Amino acid sequence: MPSFSSSSFKGARVTNTEDFSPLSWILPEIRKNLKQVQDQLENQADNPPPFKLESAIENLHQVHGCLRMVETDGSALLAEEMEQLAKALTTHKVETPEEGLLLLLQAVMQLPVYLEQVSERQADNPMVLLPLLNELRAVRKAPLLSESAVFNPSLAAAQRISLKSEDLPLASFEPVVRRLRLAYQVGLLRLIRGESADDWSSPMKIALERLDQLCGVHPMGQLWWVVQGVIESLQAGGTDQGTAIKLLLAQVDSQMRQLVQQGRGVMGGKPPEALMKSLLFYVARSTSDGSVVAELREAFNLHSSGASDAELEQARESLRAPDAEIQSIVAEGIREELAKIRSLTDMIAESRGTEEDPILLASKLQWLSDTLAMLGAVEPRQMVVDQLDAINMNQGELPQEMLNGIAEALVMVEATLDGKNTTNKEALAMHELSIAEAHVIREAMSSLESVRSSFTGWLREPSSQLQIDIDHLLTSIAGGLVMAGFDRAGQLLSELRNLWLNQLSQQEQISQQQQELIADILAGVDYFLERLLDSNRIHEKYLQEAEQSLVELGY
Repeated sequence: MPSFSSSSFKGARVTNTEDFSPLSWILPEIRKNLKQVQDQLENQADNPPPFKLESAIENLHQVHGCLRMVETDGSALLAEEMEQLAKALTTHKVETPEEGLLLLLQAVMQLPVYLEQVSERQADNPMVLLPLLNELRAVRKAPLLSESAVFNPSLAAAQRISLKSEDLPLASFEPVVRRLRLAYQVGLLRLIRGESADDWSSPMKIALERLDQLCGVHPMGQLWWVVQGVIESLQAGGTDQGTAIKLLLAQVDSQMRQLVQQGRGVMGGKPPEALMKSLLFYVARSTSDGSVVAELREAFNLHSSGASDAELEQARESLRAPDAEIQSIVAEGIREELAKIRSLTDMIAESRGTEEDPILLASKLQWLSDTLAMLGAVEPRQMVVDQLDAINMNQGELPQEMLNGIAEALVMVEATLDGKNTTNKEALAMHELSIAEAHVIREAMSSLESVRSSFTGWLREPSSQLQIDIDHLLTSIAGGLVMAGFDRAGQLLSELRNLWLNQLSQQEQISQQQQELIADILAGVDYFLERLLDSNRIHEKYLQEAEQSLVELGY
């Protein structure tokens, strides 16, 4: 069967003249296949990656083929993206596999809801699915679907001839842009961590406005202008703070890095077309009426097409909860697992269990946590996570007080199942943080390599610039790690930076032993981040070794 590529998306538009009656004929079979996929995914939840999803891939392929046959373009594209993510999870090509599995489960629960909408309204609108499609692509690091498929503004249409470039001395250009990039990164990390809009938007606005002034009428200035509109919309709540938009803002940071590394010559080049169109898409769909958004809409002629913003949002909102049938099935599975967990805790409390029971209990609580996240039951899930953390911190020992805490969490879960229909909107936000953390970790690892390079250069030929570079790099990495929640690693690098600035860089010569200790510290943090990225687990031993090296270094 030929691939349903993103190019097939180009002609898709809302229409009320198509006949979707064939969809109702095959919908029961699709539901059956998706239920099998859900069971297969849940069975893999307790296993370490890579996951064995061959049967799920086959079922998703059948669903994809059926939906192509009845010409429901949006749902067919969603099924294809689900199949691609399942394949990536099977071949260990997803950096955060547990989150990928959770996202795939959520998509499995949303697809039948969308198909019901298509069947009832006789309208298939891929624009409704676009955020979800890009979430599925983002988790496997695939390029986001080009919004130019249904949204294609003319980038040449907008020229701000009234602007003039700020004439900054050549020697000052790189340090200024470096500081502006750091301010932007600080704001982006605060956004990723869910801090208040004022806290994250202020440094980002300052950086973008100044970059806009520096670039002026140069082509690259257009990018900073557009990003200002996106930030304005995010701050006003006119754009959702999803994973896809955060990844786009991370791509903007990459453009700033080029400006730092390559200098003024970059200003004359055009910003990436796909990035510009993706950012403008969010401006066009924004519900904000801020001044920058209004300027961009006028300059780029961003007219709405198809369904209205309110109609799209209403349709998307209806997808954010699993349909009643699937939710009922999942809830029943949770109730069965609750009974098993209670039985296990009773055996442990009465000293009738085995040495393996705490491990089994932690495994069952982890499954419960993942499943509650899929349903969007945030509060009871957090209670379960707290109990898991307590078990891990207590190294498997389960005193009566801890067993009482687990019992309270189970009561909360059961009350949620009995009296509350949840949505998975909050669950999506929960997994987005880990994806964003992975971005922070990768940036930190890259910057650590730059620290090593600068330090090696300083050893060969000490210079004030390399001394400043090492200071700035360590400050940036430490700050990013602390804001992303990795306080211990960030504090360690901050202490190394203080030692470097106040003592080591002032020495006439750094001894071989000191060089080795510095290398050990950087390697320890690097290993910690690498293992965290690969296994999503905290390996404190690497930080302990790095801290010991820091003590030996003289801190």
